[in-house]
Amino acid sequence: MKIRQIREEDFEGYHRCLDEVACERKYLAMYEGPPREGSLGWVKNHIAKDQPLHVAVDEGEIVGWCDITPLPREVFAHRAELGMGLLKRYRGQGKGSLLAESAIAHARKMGIRRIDLDVRADNEAAIKLYRALGFIEEGRIKDGIRREDEGFEDVILMGYFTEWIQ
Repeated sequence: MKIRQIREEDFEGYHRCLDEVACERKYLAMYEGPPREGSLGWVKNHIAKDQPLHVAVDEGEIVGWCDITPLPREVFAHRAELGMGLLKRYRGQGKGSLLAESAIAHARKMGIRRIDLDVRADNEAAIKLYRALGFIEEGRIKDGIRREDEGFEDVILMGYFTEWIQ
């Protein structure tokens, strides 16, 4: 498996991977992949601005991604949000750590000081991964996400400070 910055020709595989993880309906803040046009524009923007959108590629197939997206306002230019996903058959093998570490290193080179994320409270594997990477829990949003036909779930807010580990 190879981890690298996304290329425009990766879009179809990336979008398929994103949709597959979203359709599991338990890890992302969406139940299916976003519309293709908006998603393609978002990918092109990351490429044009050299923002971290790293993909895991196995035998030519995109099997995971980690994006770190800077916040848009100038007063938040030091901050970014992390999103990631990995196809089910690649989880639990340390590949998510490698993917996130690659994207975090890219963000650090960009001068990003703080990386934020939120994670569903019952996603124990992701929380363990984020803690191992150096993220700290900073808060909880009670009933922060509505689950399809299953009520509500808390969301844990986590932060990572790039200069703490330099």
